[in-house]
Amino acid sequence: SQYESQAIEWNVDVDAYLPKDYIQDERQKINMYKAIQQIDSEEAYRSIQDQLIDRFGEFPDQVADLLDIALIKYYGLKSGIEEIKQDRQRIVVTYNERASMKLKGPNIFQALQEVPLKAEVTVNGGKLVIRLLVQGKVSYQWLPALKALAKESMSVVNQGEEQE
Repeated sequence: SQYESQAIEWNVDVDAYLPKDYIQDERQKINMYKAIQQIDSEEAYRSIQDQLIDRFGEFPDQVADLLDIALIKYYGLKSGIEEIKQDRQRIVVTYNERASMKLKGPNIFQALQEVPLKAEVTVNGGKLVIRLLVQGKVSYQWLPALKALAKESMSVVNQGEEQE
């Protein structure tokens, strides 16, 4: 779609990886990283969760965070997110100009409806910026909120795309 971003600058302090004590074999680990990077839907996300559990057992938080981040990045690219960074107690999400135009006004509140965090919405140089307050929360508490924001943004940004 015309709103997509080419890449997302990701600068967030999260321990997201496949620990050695979870997957010992390096080749299997590399293959899982590749599969995780290919996540492009909720179905692919669930499928990899199932594969991991089937092959290696219940996964630790670092793996859950890694999977969430992969899905957030996919939704983020599709919804025009350019940057996700951590600024002390906040996660700052910046959209490209085209997506910002589409998300202005009531649309951004539609995108935020599934987000249980306090959010501050501003516009900086034509770009929509959302700051999510994550103070005192650990990554597994706020990553799902970020995932919901990215997913809802994607559906808002792509609304009516078929007709155009």
